[in-house]
Amino acid sequence: MAAPAAAQFPAMPPLPVVPEQPSKPPATRSTPPTKPAPQPTAKPAKPAVKRTQPTANTGQSQPPDDALAPTRAAASLAAKKVWPVESVPVFEDDGRNLRFDLATSWIRSADGKGMLRYQFTATPAPPSDAPQDEASIGSLDDQQQFLARATACDFTLVLYDSDRFELIEVPLTMKHGVDSEGNWRNLADNHIVRMDAEMYRTFLRGGYGVTWECNRGEGQGQSQ
Repeated sequence: MAAPAAAQFPAMPPLPVVPEQPSKPPATRSTPPTKPAPQPTAKPAKPAVKRTQPTANTGQSQPPDDALAPTRAAASLAAKKVWPVESVPVFEDDGRNLRFDLATSWIRSADGKGMLRYQFTATPAPPSDAPQDEASIGSLDDQQQFLARATACDFTLVLYDSDRFELIEVPLTMKHGVDSEGNWRNLADNHIVRMDAEMYRTFLRGGYGVTWECNRGEGQGQSQ
Protein backbone atom coordinates (compact mmCIF):
# COMPACT_ATOMS: atom_id res chain seq x y z
CA MET A 1 0.00 0.00 0.00
CA ALA A 2 1.33 3.28 -0.98
CA ALA A 3 2.31 5.78 1.67
CA PRO A 4 -0.15 8.50 2.12
CA ALA A 5 0.80 11.82 0.56
CA ALA A 6 2.17 14.44 2.88
CA ALA A 7 -0.25 17.22 3.68
CA GLN A 8 0.49 20.41 1.72
CA PHE A 9 0.23 23.74 3.52
CA PRO A 10 0.09 26.95 1.67
CA ALA A 11 3.31 28.88 1.76
CA MET A 12 3.43 31.73 4.28
CA PRO A 13 3.72 35.05 2.63
CA PRO A 14 7.00 36.78 3.39
CA LEU A 15 6.96 39.28 6.18
CA PRO A 16 7.10 42.87 4.99
CA VAL A 17 10.51 44.42 5.33
CA VAL A 18 10.41 47.59 7.34
CA PRO A 19 13.22 49.88 6.26
CA GLU A 20 15.54 50.74 9.07
CA GLN A 21 15.01 54.29 10.23
CA PRO A 22 18.19 56.23 10.72
CA SER A 23 18.74 57.07 14.30
CA LYS A 24 18.17 60.74 15.17
CA PRO A 25 21.02 62.56 16.74
CA PRO A 26 20.33 63.68 20.24
CA ALA A 27 18.54 67.01 20.36
CA THR A 28 20.78 69.91 21.16
CA ARG A 29 19.80 73.44 22.15
CA SER A 30 21.32 76.16 20.05
CA THR A 31 22.03 79.53 21.60
CA PRO A 32 21.35 82.58 19.49
CA PRO A 33 24.47 84.38 18.34
CA THR A 34 25.59 87.11 20.70
CA LYS A 35 24.84 90.55 19.31
CA PRO A 36 27.54 93.13 19.82
CA ALA A 37 26.57 95.83 22.31
CA PRO A 38 25.46 98.97 20.53
CA GLN A 39 28.17 101.61 20.55
CA PRO A 40 27.07 105.11 21.54
CA THR A 41 27.15 107.46 18.63
CA ALA A 42 28.47 110.96 19.20
CA LYS A 43 25.90 113.64 18.55
CA PRO A 44 27.05 116.39 16.24
CA ALA A 45 28.00 119.49 18.17
CA LYS A 46 25.46 122.26 17.94
CA PRO A 47 26.75 125.63 16.83
CA ALA A 48 26.91 128.21 19.63
CA VAL A 49 23.95 130.52 19.46
CA LYS A 50 23.66 133.87 21.26
CA ARG A 51 20.17 134.20 22.53
CA THR A 52 18.39 137.33 23.56
CA GLN A 53 17.06 137.42 27.08
CA PRO A 54 13.59 138.64 27.96
CA THR A 55 13.50 141.68 30.19
CA ALA A 56 12.02 141.13 33.61
CA ASN A 57 9.35 143.77 33.35
CA THR A 58 8.14 143.82 29.75
CA GLY A 59 8.98 140.37 28.38
CA GLN A 60 10.75 142.00 25.44
CA SER A 61 14.11 140.70 24.31
CA GLN A 62 17.37 142.49 24.91
CA PRO A 63 20.78 142.08 23.27
CA PRO A 64 23.39 139.75 24.80
CA ASP A 65 25.74 141.19 27.41
CA ASP A 66 28.66 141.83 25.05
CA ALA A 67 26.43 143.87 22.76
CA LEU A 68 25.34 145.99 25.72
CA ALA A 69 28.90 146.90 26.80
CA PRO A 70 29.14 150.17 24.81
CA THR A 71 25.68 151.19 25.97
CA ARG A 72 26.51 150.49 29.59
CA ALA A 73 29.79 152.39 29.31
CA ALA A 74 27.96 155.42 27.91
CA ALA A 75 25.34 155.13 30.65
CA SER A 76 28.11 155.14 33.26
CA LEU A 77 29.60 158.34 31.84
CA ALA A 78 26.15 159.91 31.69
CA ALA A 79 25.74 159.51 35.45
CA LYS A 80 25.94 162.84 37.27
CA LYS A 81 29.34 163.46 38.88
CA VAL A 82 29.32 165.94 41.79
CA TRP A 83 32.79 167.39 42.36
CA PRO A 84 34.27 168.61 45.64
CA VAL A 85 33.35 172.17 46.57
CA GLU A 86 35.95 174.94 46.32
CA SER A 87 35.61 178.12 48.36
CA VAL A 88 38.01 181.01 47.68
CA PRO A 89 38.20 184.77 48.23
CA VAL A 90 37.71 186.75 45.03
CA PHE A 91 38.22 190.37 46.15
CA GLU A 92 41.21 191.55 48.12
CA ASP A 93 39.14 194.07 50.10
CA ASP A 94 36.32 191.62 50.99
CA GLY A 95 37.06 188.61 53.15
CA ARG A 96 34.02 186.68 52.00
CA ASN A 97 34.49 183.72 49.69
CA LEU A 98 32.76 182.52 46.57
CA ARG A 99 31.88 178.86 46.82
CA PHE A 100 32.18 176.99 43.53
CA ASP A 101 29.96 173.94 42.97
CA LEU A 102 30.39 171.78 39.86
CA ALA A 103 28.48 168.78 38.53
CA THR A 104 29.25 167.10 35.20
CA SER A 105 28.18 164.24 32.94
CA TRP A 106 28.87 163.06 29.40
CA ILE A 107 26.41 162.22 26.63
CA ARG A 108 26.83 160.90 23.09
CA SER A 109 26.11 163.48 20.44
CA ALA A 110 24.44 162.97 17.09
CA ASP A 111 27.82 162.72 15.35
CA GLY A 112 28.97 160.12 17.91
CA LYS A 113 31.75 162.27 19.41
CA GLY A 114 30.03 163.33 22.59
CA MET A 115 29.37 166.35 24.77
CA LEU A 116 30.36 167.42 28.28
CA ARG A 117 27.43 168.73 30.29
CA TYR A 118 28.14 170.87 33.32
CA GLN A 119 26.28 172.76 36.03
CA PHE A 120 28.34 175.43 37.77
CA THR A 121 27.34 177.82 40.55
CA ALA A 122 29.19 180.54 42.48
CA THR A 123 27.56 181.35 45.82
CA PRO A 124 28.59 183.82 48.56
CA ALA A 125 30.22 181.96 51.44
CA PRO A 126 31.69 182.95 54.82
CA PRO A 127 35.39 183.78 55.08
CA SER A 128 37.55 180.71 55.63
CA ASP A 129 38.49 181.82 59.17
CA ALA A 130 34.93 182.78 60.21
CA PRO A 131 32.04 180.67 61.52
CA GLN A 132 30.42 178.88 58.59
CA ASP A 133 26.93 180.29 59.04
CA GLU A 134 24.56 182.70 57.33
CA ALA A 135 25.45 185.57 59.66
CA SER A 136 29.06 185.50 58.46
CA ILE A 137 27.91 186.11 54.89
CA GLY A 138 25.74 189.13 55.63
CA SER A 139 22.16 190.02 54.93
CA LEU A 140 20.44 189.11 51.69
CA ASP A 141 21.08 192.66 50.41
CA ASP A 142 24.77 192.34 51.30
CA GLN A 143 24.99 189.03 49.47
CA GLN A 144 23.30 190.43 46.37
CA GLN A 145 25.70 193.40 46.32
CA PHE A 146 28.56 190.92 46.56
CA LEU A 147 27.13 188.96 43.62
CA ALA A 148 26.60 192.13 41.60
CA ARG A 149 30.27 192.94 42.08
CA ALA A 150 31.19 189.44 40.93
CA THR A 151 29.26 189.87 37.69
CA ALA A 152 32.01 192.26 36.62
CA CYS A 153 34.42 189.28 36.60
CA ASP A 154 35.07 186.78 33.84
CA PHE A 155 35.20 183.22 35.19
CA THR A 156 36.79 180.28 33.39
CA LEU A 157 36.42 176.61 34.26
CA VAL A 158 39.69 174.69 33.80
CA LEU A 159 39.71 170.87 33.59
CA TYR A 160 42.83 168.85 34.43
CA ASP A 161 44.03 165.27 34.18
CA SER A 162 45.38 163.29 37.14
CA ASP A 163 48.84 164.86 36.72
CA ARG A 164 47.37 168.37 36.76
CA PHE A 165 47.99 168.91 33.06
CA GLU A 166 45.35 171.14 31.53
CA LEU A 167 42.82 169.44 29.27
CA ILE A 168 40.45 172.26 28.33
CA GLU A 169 39.34 175.74 29.35
CA VAL A 170 35.64 176.57 29.38
CA PRO A 171 34.66 180.27 29.60
CA LEU A 172 31.63 180.56 31.86
CA THR A 173 28.57 182.61 31.02
CA MET A 174 27.15 183.43 34.44
CA LYS A 175 23.48 184.18 35.00
CA HIS A 176 21.46 185.04 38.05
CA GLY A 177 20.43 181.98 40.04
CA VAL A 178 17.37 182.45 42.24
CA ASP A 179 15.79 180.45 45.06
CA SER A 180 12.18 179.25 45.29
CA GLU A 181 11.09 182.73 46.43
CA GLY A 182 12.76 184.49 43.53
CA ASN A 183 15.65 185.90 45.56
CA TRP A 184 18.97 186.22 43.79
CA ARG A 185 21.26 183.72 45.51
CA ASN A 186 24.14 182.84 43.18
CA LEU A 187 25.70 183.04 39.75
CA ALA A 188 25.09 179.97 37.60
CA ASP A 189 26.02 178.45 34.26
CA ASN A 190 24.39 175.31 32.85
CA HIS A 191 25.83 174.47 29.46
CA ILE A 192 27.44 171.86 27.18
CA VAL A 193 30.75 171.75 25.31
CA ARG A 194 32.14 169.27 22.81
CA MET A 195 34.29 166.53 24.36
CA ASP A 196 34.91 162.90 23.43
CA ALA A 197 34.47 160.04 25.87
CA GLU A 198 38.20 159.37 26.28
CA MET A 199 38.94 162.94 27.34
CA TYR A 200 36.03 162.86 29.78
CA ARG A 201 37.37 159.66 31.36
CA THR A 202 40.74 161.37 31.71
CA PHE A 203 39.05 164.34 33.37
CA LEU A 204 37.20 162.06 35.79
CA ARG A 205 40.59 160.86 37.06
CA GLY A 206 41.75 164.46 37.46
CA GLY A 207 39.98 167.56 38.72
CA TYR A 208 39.03 171.15 38.01
CA GLY A 209 39.90 174.71 38.92
CA VAL A 210 38.46 178.17 38.33
CA THR A 211 40.23 181.31 37.15
CA TRP A 212 38.77 184.81 37.13
CA GLU A 213 39.65 188.30 36.02
CA CYS A 214 37.61 191.26 37.14
CA ASN A 215 37.00 194.59 35.41
CA ARG A 216 37.78 198.01 36.82
CA GLY A 217 40.93 196.73 38.46
CA GLU A 218 38.99 194.52 40.87
CA GLY A 219 41.67 191.85 40.60
CA GLN A 220 42.16 188.35 39.29
CA GLY A 221 42.82 184.93 40.74
CA GLN A 222 42.72 181.18 40.44
CA SER A 223 41.34 178.45 42.65
CA GLN A 224 43.56 175.52 43.57
